[in-house]
Amino acid sequence: MKYRFAIGDRVILSCGNVGEIVFICGGKIEVELKDGSTKSSDINGIRKIRSKFFTESDAWFHAFKWAKESHCELCSYAKLYSLELLDKDFVRPLFPNREEFIVKGILGFLNKEYSSCCYHLMPQVEGKFCNMLQQEGFLTSNNKGFPKWSENHPDEKYRNNQCKNIVEMIKGAQALENDSQLSHVYNWLGKENVECLRRLRNKLLHGQLVNIEMHDAALIIMALQSISHGIDGETEITE
Repeated sequence: MKYRFAIGDRVILSCGNVGEIVFICGGKIEVELKDGSTKSSDINGIRKIRSKFFTESDAWFHAFKWAKESHCELCSYAKLYSLELLDKDFVRPLFPNREEFIVKGILGFLNKEYSSCCYHLMPQVEGKFCNMLQQEGFLTSNNKGFPKWSENHPDEKYRNNQCKNIVEMIKGAQALENDSQLSHVYNWLGKENVECLRRLRNKLLHGQLVNIEMHDAALIIMALQSISHGIDGETEITE
C-alpha cells in the first residue's frame, strides 16, 4: 500500500532532515526545514512520514487501505464506490423512489450481509435500466408481459421483440451507441461480468442462490454505479 503524499505532510528524510512537504512533482518533493530553508529529495529518500490528521491525503490513505482488504480488485472498487451511495440525498436525484432500497443494499454489502445486498439492489438495477430505456423511447411498457423494443431502435433485430431481463437490456443499450445514456455499460462491465450478472439474476429470481459471495454483491454495485455514471454523463473517462 503506497501512501499518497500531500502538501503539508511532515517527513524525516534519510539524511536526517525534518521538514514539511511544500512541493511535489512526479517522484520528487521539496521539503521546508525548520530553519526555513528547503531541501529537494526523491520520494525514496523519505525515511518516515508524519501525516497530518484531518487531511484528504490521510483520509484517502485509510479508505484505500480498508478497501484493499477485499476478495479482489472489483470488490475493492465496489467498497469505495459504495460510500457515496449511503447518502440518501445523493442517491435520490439519481434513483428517485429507490433510495431506501439502495441504501439498505449498500449497508448489507458493507456489513458482509451479501444476500441482503443482492436482494435489495438487483431489482433496482433492472428497474432503473428499464425505466431509462423507456424514457429514451427504446423500450415500450407492456402490462401483459415483458417490455418490447420499440421501432426507434437502430438495430432491426431488436425492433418489436421482447426484452426479458437486465442482460438483454444491457446488450440492447450497447447497440444504441450515442443514443442512450446506458450504451457504455456492457463495455464497462465486460462480457464475463455481464454473463455472471445474468446467472446471478436468474438464481436470485428463482430462489436458487443460497450462498452469496462478496463478488456477487460487488458486481451488482458496479452495475449500479455504471448506471449512475450514465445519468451524470460521466462515461468518457480518460486516465
